Amino acid sequence: MVSEGGDKTGSYGKIAKTESVSIVSAAISCDAEFLQYMSSLKWDGYVHSIFDRTVNLQCRTNDELYTIANRQVDNAPNTLITDRGGFANQGLAVGDQVYAEHDRLYVGKAFVLTLRDVRVWRSKLPSYPDDEGNLRSNAAAAASFIEIFGKGGGIKRTSERVNAMD
Repeated sequence: MVSEGGDKTGSYGKIAKTESVSIVSAAISCDAEFLQYMSSLKWDGYVHSIFDRTVNLQCRTNDELYTIANRQVDNAPNTLITDRGGFANQGLAVGDQVYAEHDRLYVGKAFVLTLRDVRVWRSKLPSYPDDEGNLRSNAAAAASFIEIFGKGGGIKRTSERVNAMD
């Protein structure tokens, strides 16, 4: 099978999807919206960046970042947790093609993730309080603490002016 693909600059060429993948891993859990997006639109993107515990993916369709993470990372929006131990030195390269097909996510030639038994994770945001009094009180207490104990130059203004335009 051949499909449209491309590199991280957006240039396109034909990429054969029949090449063998060296490692098959299982997805443990995945953000509900990420999973639905992969299932419905045949997710297509590339490896944006690689770290020891995570790989960031850039989606060509919506230009959003998604994350594949090892089992030590918590669930999060746009994130898929795998049974893998890590990602550094695993044959991945920035710009590698990533695509979803059926119940699998192919990540370059390095590995494929099976999505068959993945647990769906949904973000639960707390409700915004009706009374903002506690929020304002806590923000004031934090500002007071920073003013007393903080170092100048961040959220606390420096006592000395560096230039006359300050």
